[in-house]
Amino acid sequence: MLSGISYHVSFTIVQYNRVNQENSSMAKYIISVTAKDTSGIIAGVSAALLKMQGNIHAASQTVHQGYFAMILLCEFTDEHNVDTITNKIHKQFDFDVHVYVTPYDDQNTGQSSDGDHYIVTILGPDKPGILNEVTTLMAARNINVEDLYCYINPKGEFVVILQVSIADQRAFGVIQRQLEDIGSQMGLMVNMQHEDIFIATNELNLRRKK
Repeated sequence: MLSGISYHVSFTIVQYNRVNQENSSMAKYIISVTAKDTSGIIAGVSAALLKMQGNIHAASQTVHQGYFAMILLCEFTDEHNVDTITNKIHKQFDFDVHVYVTPYDDQNTGQSSDGDHYIVTILGPDKPGILNEVTTLMAARNINVEDLYCYINPKGEFVVILQVSIADQRAFGVIQRQLEDIGSQMGLMVNMQHEDIFIATNELNLRRKK
């Protein structure tokens, strides 16, 4: 992710690659949890997993507009099914928690992140269609969006930060011009920088707004 920056762009899709073939019989699941934010949710989820001898390999968590969201990759020493995991997590709480569990497929972990990482930042008046315009361009060029964070700042402006991977570096100039065209059409400031440049030139905490 964006190591070295004072914020972590959240609600990432976590991936884990097995390195120990001896663990091939162990059960792995992707678990997502959402709820109205309150203290103790992570403690409750981790306690439920521990009771099932679950080992958390990766996790990402954030809070948006008062709602908690978390995604984990967990491995179990015993075979557990989706219903068992879901029910045990629910039993940890006396309030409404939404849990979605799906088996993790080691053989199909999604699109690889080959290529260099770039950061796309967008700032401008809030209006419908901003994310659609930008991500439609990325999809048309087979560019994978690996991380995304957006919010409306106190001035009413829509702020977007995306981390993308671009395999063909020759396409950078063309993509940048297309992003600038979208910005011009929609009245937005759009910029794309190599991740290393972004890290070196940004010292502000963009995620924790004051």
